Amino acid sequence: MRPRAIKILCWVMGFFLPLYGFSHHGFYVGGLMGFGSVDYSNYSFPTQRRSTLIKDAGFAPAIQMGYDFTRITALEFGAIYFRKVVFYHLTPQNNARFKNNVAYLVSKINFLHHATMHFFVKGGLGYVVRNAVIVDCAAVVSGGGILRPIYGAGVHWQLATHWDLEMTWLQAAKQVTTQLPFSNFLGLGVHYDF
Repeated sequence: MRPRAIKILCWVMGFFLPLYGFSHHGFYVGGLMGFGSVDYSNYSFPTQRRSTLIKDAGFAPAIQMGYDFTRITALEFGAIYFRKVVFYHLTPQNNARFKNNVAYLVSKINFLHHATMHFFVKGGLGYVVRNAVIVDCAAVVSGGGILRPIYGAGVHWQLATHWDLEMTWLQAAKQVTTQLPFSNFLGLGVHYDF
């Protein structure tokens, strides 16, 4: 076999076969910064009041803490703070602002391990917290907590013994009955392994 072919074969085997360089087990905490979006553009207003412009995307921080049971499985709790959704000119005097944040509990499955990186998928339950918007004694947006499935994927790099870099995408499913749209988050952050 030629030296170049041997190098390519070693790289492919090293990438796709599990190597045990990443072997952390235990608790971790971290934070992410990224872009969050909840699409209210097709919102059907239940009253005569209508918004001429809706702002529902922008910077979103997130926190996470979890426990790695093995190099393949983990359990994670987190929260995403989306920017407040704004219905502009809902009344002549003011704009309507309301929160649409997500707390979640997911299981995390890691795969395609390399010495210092791996890919992962997440799935579990999200709790979307939304406050009500009342105009002319009528609820334009219903408030409360709404349980929704949440899922996502990403890639994880081990930077040092206790420090990791993670890029993740998460989406909380929509609910038609409450006109709750998909809640999307794409972020990059670090976490510390204890």
